[in-house]
Amino acid sequence: MSKPKKIEFSQREPGVEKGEKPEFGTKRHVLCASVAAAAGLGLLALFGGCRSKEPGDAKPEPPAASISQQDFQILVQKLSDPSCRVAAEAAIELGKLGDSRAIPLLIHMDNRGFMELVEAPTEALKMFDVEQVIPLLMDALRTFPPGELPNKLFGEVPGQVNMFLEQSGQAGAAHLLSALEEQNSILRARVAVIIRNMVEYHGVGPEQFGPKLASMLSDPEYMARLEAATALGVLKYAPAVPELERCLEEDPNWMVRSNVARALGEIGDPSAEPALIEALGDGSPVVIGQAAQALGKLKAEAAIQPLIEAYGRSNTTIEIGGALASIGQSAVQALIRALENPDSKIREHSAIALATICDPDAIEPLTRVSNKDPDSDVRSAASYAARTIAEGCSTQE
Repeated sequence: MSKPKKIEFSQREPGVEKGEKPEFGTKRHVLCASVAAAAGLGLLALFGGCRSKEPGDAKPEPPAASISQQDFQILVQKLSDPSCRVAAEAAIELGKLGDSRAIPLLIHMDNRGFMELVEAPTEALKMFDVEQVIPLLMDALRTFPPGELPNKLFGEVPGQVNMFLEQSGQAGAAHLLSALEEQNSILRARVAVIIRNMVEYHGVGPEQFGPKLASMLSDPEYMARLEAATALGVLKYAPAVPELERCLEEDPNWMVRSNVARALGEIGDPSAEPALIEALGDGSPVVIGQAAQALGKLKAEAAIQPLIEAYGRSNTTIEIGGALASIGQSAVQALIRALENPDSKIREHSAIALATICDPDAIEPLTRVSNKDPDSDVRSAASYAARTIAEGCSTQE
């Protein structure tokens, strides 16, 4: 008989920023934020120093000897104990037993809002044959209904379902890819979130997921389109740019369009500049803000004038100013000219943007505007900008 297949799990190193691939085996992994405080209660010994299994670890210890039905039921009851410590201990003990009856119980264990009660059943599930665990996790993703805001998509799906799958590497990826072909839009949206986190934290490559995620941009369920766009941005999947551009122009949901604009900025393909410039005229200020930020990331000089004009019809002034500052010196002359624009809002926010760029050439025109502009808000903004540039640029020198 072949030995059960054990999965090698990836784990994000504490202190590693998002998007950085951790160097495994360099630090001990803390299972929960409360371990230090709970060490005196015995948790440290329980979790073996709270070190999560990593690639390259020695083989796990064989399961403990089977216990009586009565003792098994006692452990099961402890999963609902009011004490998080007791419940977490019971989860780990059930994992060590290796009794497959515990798998669905660990999957459905109520975490009560405590991360400790997400991490403990996740670690316990890692002690079982992966081919026993993952199909049951996928069933949980399929069957739990959506909830209410702020967790509308996942509803009551137990956190350990997501955590296990996000850390499951190639073994989990195969099941997730298969799920993207199902007709269940909510399932596909949930899978897109898990894929995004797999890539962002655990380095699973984009080539597997990109095509199927791109096809989800036409899904009838807006949450599927939204999460697919977000995942494509994290994956930086450039072949999806044409479909993202179509979605940015045509999608009826402003949240989807906003995520699409952000994804185009993260992908960083200059061919998306015209579509993003067009999105500066979107009816949603959130979409305008995300399009502006994306254009700033692309350092799109062709967007300078459209961004300045967007000052006059949008309240997303911070995002527009940040985009112009990201574009940098090539935006300075256009902003100086905008100080003479008939629209006082454009004049005011052009002055503020010049303060951010900090180009000494802008001091003289800003000083002139601060003395002569008929609008008091414009004069105040220009005075602030001239003073900021004079002080800030001299400090930089």
